[in-house]
Amino acid sequence: MIKIDYRFSTKEMIGKNGVERKELDSVLKKARAILKKLREEKRMGKLGVANILDEPELVQKSLELASHYQGKIENVVVLGIGGSALGARTIAQALSPEPFAQISDKKPKLWVCDNIDPDWLNDIFKISFSSSSLFLVISKSGATAETASQLLYLIKRLKEKYGESWKEYLVVITDPEKGLLRNFARVHNLKSLPVPEKVGGRYSVLSPVGLFPSALIGVEVQELIRGAKDMDKLIFDSGRKTNPAELLAGIYYRFAQRGKKILVMMPYSSRLNNFSEWFAQLWAESLGKKFSLSNKLIRAGSTPVRALGATDQHSQLQLYLEGPEDKLITFLKLEKFSEALLIPEPEPGLEELSWLSGHTIAELFNTELFATSASLAQEGKPSITITIPELSGYYLGMLFYLFELSTVICAGLWDVNPFDQPGVELGKQYTYGLMKKPGYEKKVKELEKFRKKGRGYIL
Repeated sequence: MIKIDYRFSTKEMIGKNGVERKELDSVLKKARAILKKLREEKRMGKLGVANILDEPELVQKSLELASHYQGKIENVVVLGIGGSALGARTIAQALSPEPFAQISDKKPKLWVCDNIDPDWLNDIFKISFSSSSLFLVISKSGATAETASQLLYLIKRLKEKYGESWKEYLVVITDPEKGLLRNFARVHNLKSLPVPEKVGGRYSVLSPVGLFPSALIGVEVQELIRGAKDMDKLIFDSGRKTNPAELLAGIYYRFAQRGKKILVMMPYSSRLNNFSEWFAQLWAESLGKKFSLSNKLIRAGSTPVRALGATDQHSQLQLYLEGPEDKLITFLKLEKFSEALLIPEPEPGLEELSWLSGHTIAELFNTELFATSASLAQEGKPSITITIPELSGYYLGMLFYLFELSTVICAGLWDVNPFDQPGVELGKQYTYGLMKKPGYEKKVKELEKFRKKGRGYIL
């Protein structure tokens, strides 16, 4: 079972920068009230992030379509950005060997085109067009400029190589009924899968958005769902006074209220490095809101920062220890690694390293995690440690769902909508105007003040 150790966030352990029991209990009481409302929304089918776990056809459709391509492809190439890309990339890194390690592995490699840097994109296309590849375009609306531009370029390349059979190499994952991509799939009779109507991109990892590309590369996606369902029971049906999602939300919220506005996610597992990126989008877009649900100006949220143990002990830790007191750190720990790697006796000339002999690299890794958290505690810097028994589909599914529900509960504590992202729309509209999309001419005029003023500040 996943464990949350929050000792080093308490006043008893780290002094004045820690929370007191009564202080945390007060927040957890509010979190329980929010969960009660969420339980009712789930019962009524209005909580998409939870209700998708009760739609086995989403898993079945993903598996059936994936089986159609079994043994036929060497690469799976995802065109998508944000939530359309981060989930699959996180699953692949955690549960499938890195592409560079798949020299003798017959399973397809996953490539995720989640940016529009033309040089980088061209490199991925060179790789994917040099061998058999299946391309997945993932976007709920289909109007996302980055993914749309990639798709238009891809179709051109596919037609150049395959002619009229180009459609066989493209799968669409989008809204089940409406939108540009759904229409495109209908017009060309393309294979497609749905993004559930009530599930936004950053909450879609346990839908076909994350499941289909993962199934294509050999991940047992049923285990992801099984883990998520067990975490769902723990959160909604366990009868515990405090469950993991409430606790996590309460701690994160309370420390943000205390001025710890930077939330560091630091896994001690390179295979969970992308999990930090997935979490960063989930947390930032869900909670970073200017206004509350009652339209009160609040500037909600805290800033997610990604770090990796033990690598960033040697880059960021100095700042965390002796810099501003504005951070709460979450460590992710694996109890068991697939390989522990015993450290042998040293060769002549390296006798001073004999203290390492007989230990394993896995033991050293987790010892450094505890030593880092203890050194932070010594400085009065708060942290929590989330321990996962092993890195498997089951526990990764649990972890995804835990953080999704913790984020939704935290949104309730801040009184914001966790399922919208109004702030990013203006930047999109300015882009549309500058790229001459019809209907956005007024936005270009708004930009004139930025073009004309301040030239003296450009060196």
